[in-house]
Parts: sequence; C-alpha cells; structure tokens
Amino acid sequence: MALVIAAGFYLTQRALRSGSLTPDPTRFNTLFLIVVALEALALFGGLAIIRLLEPAAVLGWIALVVGVHFVALAQWWMRDNAAVLLIGVAMTALGLAGLGVGFATHQADAVALISGVGSGLVLLGVTFVSAVRTLVDLRPREA
Repeated sequence: MALVIAAGFYLTQRALRSGSLTPDPTRFNTLFLIVVALEALALFGGLAIIRLLEPAAVLGWIALVVGVHFVALAQWWMRDNAAVLLIGVAMTALGLAGLGVGFATHQADAVALISGVGSGLVLLGVTFVSAVRTLVDLRPREA
C-alpha cells in the first residue's frame, strides 16, 4: 500500500515538474488563516475542557476537530475534491462516535480504536484510492 502511495506521489511530482499537469490553485488566504486559528482554539480549548470532564474522550475530540477541518477545506478551499470531503465527513463521524463512547463507557481504548485507528484507516484508504487513480491517470502512455 505504501509503495502505491509513494508511486502516485512520484508520478504527480514528475507531471508537475514536466508541465503536463498544472496545479489547481487553492484559496489559502486570510480567511483560511482565521479558520485555522479558530480550529486551533477549538482543539486546545476543547481538550482542556474534555480532559476535566472525561479524559477517555480526548481522542474523539481531536478526530472531530480534524474532521471539521477537512470538511471546511473541501467546502471553501478545495471544491470538487470528493476525497477531502469524504475524509472530513468520515473523521467527523468517527470523532463524534469516539466522544460518545468515551463519555458513555469511560474506555480510552475503545475511543482510540474508533477515533484513532478508524481515522487512520480512513486517511490511509482514501490516500491509497487517490494514489491508484493517479497511477492510472498519469501512467506513461506508449507512443
């Protein structure tokens, strides 16, 4: 899996350098910086509160904030990127599930499995599928 992702990255970089692929400019402007600052406040402020209320739910909060970050990216800065939206929605759901499980069961291991491992699988899976698509789209063609 890692080799496929690395190969996809390599072919994308090669295509960008050769000029056969042009980057899609995104709008990482002042609004983006404001949103990231608000997300950082939500992350660290929420962590301080959740640590007091239910330490087992901390990883759920992290996954939730990161998921919301990806949703914001997909909506305002990387439109038409279904992979980023999928990551955001899935991680938001996994974060909410982890928060719920953490507060209901007080089991940090269960939250780690849901929000931590689940989020990692989503990121790895979507990256793998994107890499496969890149390899198919950018594979060298015979002349």
